[in-house]
Amino acid sequence: AVVWDELKGLVRVQRLDSHDQSLLSPEQAFFLRENLKLQLLHARLALLQRNEAAFKSDLRTASTHLTRFFDTRQRPVAAAAATLAQLQ
Repeated sequence: AVVWDELKGLVRVQRLDSHDQSLLSPEQAFFLRENLKLQLLHARLALLQRNEAAFKSDLRTASTHLTRFFDTRQRPVAAAAATLAQLQ
């Protein structure tokens, strides 16, 4: 009974309807943020080069990553999403 109680404490069953940021390891979360930064920097370069197609594509990709992997209920994430929507 003691072993069974210990095992029940180690396992948690939960339904996930969307991606959960807690499922990312710290390394994955770091690289996700860095990739988002690179995507936005690439959008900036496309804007400076007057490449509208690349600019819009990069903003779309950044917006998708932001809403897919980050909690949009948090104020900074919602502000970033609103800014990306304005830029698009």
